[in-house]
Amino acid sequence: NPEVIGQIVEKYPVFKEIYEEIEAFRQDIGGVLDMFSDALRIMDRNTVQLMIDEMQEELEGKKEELKGTMEELEGAKEELEGTKEELEGTKEELEGTKEELEGTKEELEGTKEELEGTKEELEGTKEELEGTKEELEGAKEELKKKDERIKELEKLIKAREMQ
Repeated sequence: NPEVIGQIVEKYPVFKEIYEEIEAFRQDIGGVLDMFSDALRIMDRNTVQLMIDEMQEELEGKKEELKGTMEELEGAKEELEGTKEELEGTKEELEGTKEELEGTKEELEGTKEELEGTKEELEGTKEELEGTKEELEGAKEELKKKDERIKELEKLIKAREMQ
């Protein structure tokens, strides 16, 4: 209401300038819209810039995270290579040990064969000894009989001499 506005402006002259500016805006709506459009464009540009800055920060964070992950992967790769080398060394040691065991097995088989040959020889020698023992027993019996015969003959000789 223009009358109420006139009364306010009379009481408070500071509001006169504001009222005139508002009235000028009311008369020139296109200018106001242009001003709002400029303000919105500036806000949009600032919002876009803010979003770009935030995304840039997020991208930098992701880059750092990726860099850390890459370093971890590199460390894990080196560790795996070390483990692989250790396993290859252990494999070579096991192959060497296997060859040694095979050599020892062959030696044991040779020794076993030698022992079996020696056992057979001993059994043959044992049989020979048993045969020789029997011969000795027989010879001993013969000697015993001959001794007894000699003693009988000596007794006969002594008995004839005594006669």
